Amino acid sequence: MLVQKAEIACCEGYDRVVFAFEGFHHPTWKVRYVHAPIQQCASGNNIAVTGNAFLQISMDTAQAHTDAGQPTITERDRHLNCRNLKQLVLTCDFEAKVGFVLGLASKKPYRLIELQNPTRLVVDVKN
Repeated sequence: MLVQKAEIACCEGYDRVVFAFEGFHHPTWKVRYVHAPIQQCASGNNIAVTGNAFLQISMDTAQAHTDAGQPTITERDRHLNCRNLKQLVLTCDFEAKVGFVLGLASKKPYRLIELQNPTRLVVDVKN
């Protein structure tokens, strides 16, 4: 499953990240709050992420690069000016696993929505 892009929207009441995928199926995913330090999956190196709370999105059977090794997510570390969402960092693109961490100003409730045509995973975090 190819992760084609990650789009950000700062909305009234919530901040949104939309992950778009190639094909008709969603990867297996897991979302949870994690504690710092945030680590790169392959190396284990610590990654600096802006925020006081960190929401991790993990996807299995996925990749954020083409078979030729070209990245499909070109902005892998995005600093943002949303009310709660301050940073989006790609933390993993290794051995069919893709991971992102959202750096948030504060820990708030979130929801996930799977959409089709095109295939997307939406993560909304209250602000």
